[in-house]
Parts: sequence; C-alpha cells; structure tokens
Amino acid sequence: MIKINEGFPERLSSMRKAHSLTQTEIARMVGISQRQIAAYEAGQAKPRQNTLLDLAFYLGVNSSWLGTGIDTNIDEWENYTPATHQEQITIFDLNSFDLSLFNENKFSTNKLELYPLPNKLKDIHKSAFAIRMTGDSMEISKKLGIPDGSIVTFNMDAEIKSGDICLIEIDKIYSIKQLFIDANQTTAHPLNANYSDIILKKGEYKIIAKAVRIDITL
Repeated sequence: MIKINEGFPERLSSMRKAHSLTQTEIARMVGISQRQIAAYEAGQAKPRQNTLLDLAFYLGVNSSWLGTGIDTNIDEWENYTPATHQEQITIFDLNSFDLSLFNENKFSTNKLELYPLPNKLKDIHKSAFAIRMTGDSMEISKKLGIPDGSIVTFNMDAEIKSGDICLIEIDKIYSIKQLFIDANQTTAHPLNANYSDIILKKGEYKIIAKAVRIDITL
C-alpha cells in the first residue's frame, strides 16, 4: 500500500495544471466528483489506493511519487490501467483534416481535440481518428446516413471493400463517400440523392481510411 504524505495536495495540483486540466476534467477522467479533487488539493481528504493509481495514470506519473514524493518504481503498478479508462483519438472537422499530420500512418494527438474511442474498438486506437462531418452530402435524413455534425470514426488499417464508406482525397480535397470499386473505375457515391456520383479512375483519388463507426448527434 502506498502511503500519502502532506506533499500530495501540491503534487496533485501542480501535475493537473501542467496538463492544463481543470478539477472537473480530471475528476471526470477518474470517475469521481470535482468536490473530491478540490478536497484532495486542499489537504482535506486523501484518495483511496485505486483512486491514487487512477490519478497517477492520467497524470502520467508514478503512483508512489504522487503519493509520497518518492519514486520507488513499484513493478506491480507498471501495467496498471484504470477500469474507467477509454482510449482517446484525434477528431477533426472535415474541412480542417490534414493528411500531413500523419507520420508513417501513426497519428500525433499533440494539441488537437480528442474523442473517446468505444471500448469495443480500443484495439485499433493507434490507427484510428475521427471526423466531424460537415455538410449534407452524406445525409439521407436528419437521423439517417451521416448528417451534418455526426462523428465518424475511421481506421487507417482496415481492409477496404466495395460498398464501404471511406475518407478519400481528390485533388487535395478530402471528402466522405461510399465507394463502389470495380476493375476499371471507382464510383464515389454521396448518400444524399441531391448530389451526383463522382466517377474516378485509378490515380485520380486516394483512399485514406475506412469508416468503422458513426455517431449521429441530434
């Protein structure tokens, strides 16, 4: 068991601020109330062991150091992951997506907006990102297709098949379309009947990633 000494409030507060997190944000990550974080930082309460481990995990520090100020490198906490933990992926607005932010298909999330990846998709977090849909070209109705404002999760490593919805690049412009692929051409199909299909030949477009989840915001 890790003891918690009188320096804990200052270490917690300083590390939270170093990560630019509010008390409410770190509390939500750990699964406790903002009032509990405030009490910890004021020295009015001490966290339970599991809460201390969760705090250390999200602040990226050794749990022993957070509790005592001494880094003991306790091996049993090395692979600890909180039960409430969700992988985070980067989210873009469609019109601000930039492929140059990728490096060898590995995505950098530094200083970008993050989006929680559902646990059933956690194994793809290293190759996943999300797009906030802009426009109505993929909208069938306000509740069907991919309406404006919907969040689409993409996997760069997923196998592409005809009929999949994908993020594609045409003349340095990115768009989301359903692709119908045959030997001679690819049809980029908007789900909205008011928009026309785009007929593409090999070399005229690039497939960036396949859509694996759509969250419609009402």
